Amino acid sequence: MKWHFNELGGHQDDMFSFSEDTQVKELLQKRSSDIRDASPFHVKGYGYRSGNRYVFHLKMKGTLVLPCARTLLDVEFPLSFSSTEIFALENETSDYDEDWDDDLHPVIDGFIDLTPYVIERILLQIPMKVYKEDIPEQSPAPQKGEDWEVVTEELKKSDVDPRLASLQRFFDKDDENA
Repeated sequence: MKWHFNELGGHQDDMFSFSEDTQVKELLQKRSSDIRDASPFHVKGYGYRSGNRYVFHLKMKGTLVLPCARTLLDVEFPLSFSSTEIFALENETSDYDEDWDDDLHPVIDGFIDLTPYVIERILLQIPMKVYKEDIPEQSPAPQKGEDWEVVTEELKKSDVDPRLASLQRFFDKDDENA
């Protein structure tokens, strides 16, 4: 996903589209030690020239393998998201040196390279914690044992301790009066 400025010169007034799979595993793993594996990401989109800028609208789709926050088992985490990247021509970037806008990228040595920005957008999509849904009985971090069990469901309003039922009725009255 790298084009020379001259390659895009033929698209002065019209849009051009692209669609390709890109291997990002090694680049992602250099930036984040939590990423255990990554499928090739499919990046498709279109670009066009607007004044002294090139605008790219991207849709990215792929899967990352991340560690479960509870058991450290592998969790496949599918990603599908969109992004817009704007590249300023070399003579325009000098106006933005002091107040550099994160959404405005320079055209370096006549090349527009989307790969570093795709990597950055993927990293921004990774949540702080992921959890594995189906944990095997013999996992390294068991989910239940003698007299204990990991509970992942939140208490429902109807699951009130009977000893506190009168207190619950007190709060229900306050809700009705409000």
